Amino acid sequence: MTGQEARLRYHEREQYQQIETANPTEGDRKSSGRAVGGLKKVVEECPDRLEEKVKGTSLNKNLFLENIKGRGRRKGGIFRNENRDLLRADYIPDELPHREKELDQIVSILSTAMDGGHPSNIFIYGTTGTGKTAVVLNVKRQVEEIEHIMVGQGLRPMRMLYVNCRLHDTKYTLLSNIGNQLSPEGENIPSGWPTERVYRQLLKNIDRTGATLILVLDEVNALVEKSGDEALYLLSRINPDLGRARVTTISITNNPQIWNILNPSVRSTLTPEDVYFESYNAEQLRDILEHRARYTFTEDALGQGVISRCAAIAAQEQGDARIALGLLRTAGEIAERKGADKVRDDHVMQAHKAIETSKTTGVIRGLSFHSKAVVLSIYAHTIKGFRKVSTGEVYDIYCKICGLLGKSPLTQRRVSDLISELDMLGIARSLVISKGRYGRTKEIKLAASIEDVREALIEDEDFGDLLGIEINQMTF
Repeated sequence: MTGQEARLRYHEREQYQQIETANPTEGDRKSSGRAVGGLKKVVEECPDRLEEKVKGTSLNKNLFLENIKGRGRRKGGIFRNENRDLLRADYIPDELPHREKELDQIVSILSTAMDGGHPSNIFIYGTTGTGKTAVVLNVKRQVEEIEHIMVGQGLRPMRMLYVNCRLHDTKYTLLSNIGNQLSPEGENIPSGWPTERVYRQLLKNIDRTGATLILVLDEVNALVEKSGDEALYLLSRINPDLGRARVTTISITNNPQIWNILNPSVRSTLTPEDVYFESYNAEQLRDILEHRARYTFTEDALGQGVISRCAAIAAQEQGDARIALGLLRTAGEIAERKGADKVRDDHVMQAHKAIETSKTTGVIRGLSFHSKAVVLSIYAHTIKGFRKVSTGEVYDIYCKICGLLGKSPLTQRRVSDLISELDMLGIARSLVISKGRYGRTKEIKLAASIEDVREALIEDEDFGDLLGIEINQMTF
């Protein structure tokens, strides 16, 4: 049920209770429960009857009712409302088509714990939307189901913890988050503790479980790019400091090059087993969509070729299942809003345009002045033919842009942070490249299309004029 439907039905119940209890007769008392209980059917199947019921009340001008009236009369609607969230990227299904091999590989590695052993560390990599996180969280759910069985057989229990390193991208926040997930209720690690004390408390919390702790570090590249590999170094050498428990790490990334910039001592201690997730092809994406659609849409709600179209578009976007699922869900919602009897091909194309354009341009328009200036700098390099540039090169043009607009530039370190934030938003892509003894640098490229950046900034009061001759005449 969507938030809109929930609020509507709440108000309907309130109004019916007021109507039924104003001057109740004996018959009214008997039927009031049936009247309230039948509201769902009234709303979904006959908006006109609902309007008649509430005429004369505050609901007769309710915009939600107008919205319902404007929709089509397709019996049952487009979606099975209780299941529409199955198309969201964060939903973890019980079945994962075309990921059986990877699932079995991970389970096989971790099954060592079932025999009392210590599983190897795992390094999972593949492009965005290939099911890496979904598979690991599916494994996590299965581990939770067998934990009591292992305890019953006298084995050290296995437990999985999940951490998104995009959200916890420093050594301190990472260790604190893991420790707090293992803390008894109400005994979280205070935020003011020094890192060494946090680490000691983490050891106590891990040992208290007496378990084989499988620590999932999702988007581990965000941690390494922001804070280096010190946190991984600590976790890779944590087992000698433990008594009853053991730790195994599962690192997930869409950037396999992150492994090459780790300190050799970290790599040698982790020595993980690799699990590679290939990008989905159009046929595999179609299978995934058909599997989800079976439970999400009402019978015959999808027009011919809709699923194939969504799969084909997503296959061109590096085989990203998230894009495929988002397209199908948005197309369904567009069809629903238009009162259509089916989801059709034109709804998919409208969804594609809406997702690609509104998402990117909306994000760029909402950025701060300095973030927009950084985007414009990357854009300027891109239209000049420089597809990949360094932080220093981006910073140089950024300073020129600030000078043209009479603004004081930020430091290069702060601009580097802004680039990382743009990477999180999908506007730019930054890859940390090892230069050997010369250190590391970021290689930056524009992730958003040139057209979307231009559309987002062309009417901006600060940057609109710079998209013309000034940018083209800048020296590089």
